[in-house]
Amino acid sequence: MKRVIVTNNKKVKEAFEGKADVKYFNATAIDIFEEARELAKSGGKMLVDPTRMPVKNYYRSIPFLVDGGAPSERSVDLIESCLAKLEGKKQGFEKEPVLAGLQENKDMETIKKVIG
Repeated sequence: MKRVIVTNNKKVKEAFEGKADVKYFNATAIDIFEEARELAKSGGKMLVDPTRMPVKNYYRSIPFLVDGGAPSERSVDLIESCLAKLEGKKQGFEKEPVLAGLQENKDMETIKKVIG
């Protein structure tokens, strides 16, 4: 079983390389959810509920456990729920926010709690 983090947060990438398989993308949060959906469909199980985090953050990191098992329907459903909330809002995620550092740190704190 391996730990995988799908992220667009450089701070998470730097802090967790070696502790987990970090899949970093220079992309929007919507793109991260789409990548996470594909990982969930291939057997990854999310370690956090993304519906409990602010969905509209520019930075998004989603941790998974991947064991090569069956697809996680719960993970896929949660990601689909988030994507539905963000439908048609891709333009709002194209620019890095003014308070980017604060959002990066808040996103990283969530991953620290889960991955360690």
